[in-house]
Amino acid sequence: MKNLPRIYSVSARDKQPLHHFICEALEAKGAQILQTSPANEAPFRITFELPSGERAGVVAYAFFANSRTTRNRPNDEHRFQVKYGTRDGRQHELWHDPNGLYTTLFCGIDPERGVFVGADPILHNPTRFFISIEYKDAHVADITRQGWAAWERDRRSGNEPVEVLVGGTRDNFLKYIQFERASAGESQGHRHPSPSATHRQPK
Repeated sequence: MKNLPRIYSVSARDKQPLHHFICEALEAKGAQILQTSPANEAPFRITFELPSGERAGVVAYAFFANSRTTRNRPNDEHRFQVKYGTRDGRQHELWHDPNGLYTTLFCGIDPERGVFVGADPILHNPTRFFISIEYKDAHVADITRQGWAAWERDRRSGNEPVEVLVGGTRDNFLKYIQFERASAGESQGHRHPSPSATHRQPK
């Protein structure tokens, strides 16, 4: 794997709300943003310092999440589409810091609702563009009611393992970073941070 992440050129106007969501969520927890890549480059690379003095960083593969009505799809479905650039059919590597200084995030962000949903970046490495990761109204309701939730998602291919998605409100984005840092490389069962906040994805 390369020592630095591959950088994709994206629309700053389109991606700025995602970049703002992450920085605002960190600053709300008292973090000081030390350095950040511009919004027209993906993934976002952000370093910050916590009130405790700890310094950390994220490499965030972040995509817009929404619930727009889509033909031949369930009415209660939300999704985020993983895509940078054109649909080239190739496998794209998700960068992971071999030194553990940066935490890789692979997530959908819904700025309008103030929520995010994260998938396991290791399970999805490498990934194709474009793929869609779906979840339900019920999951968004759990997130907004509890602040944090986790659930199982059956992947479309029958020979792929069930994956665990996690989601939270803006106020819990720092918790999400800490969670991904702690669970990197673990089995999907370890991605259930709280049994009381989990359920299987409804059909």
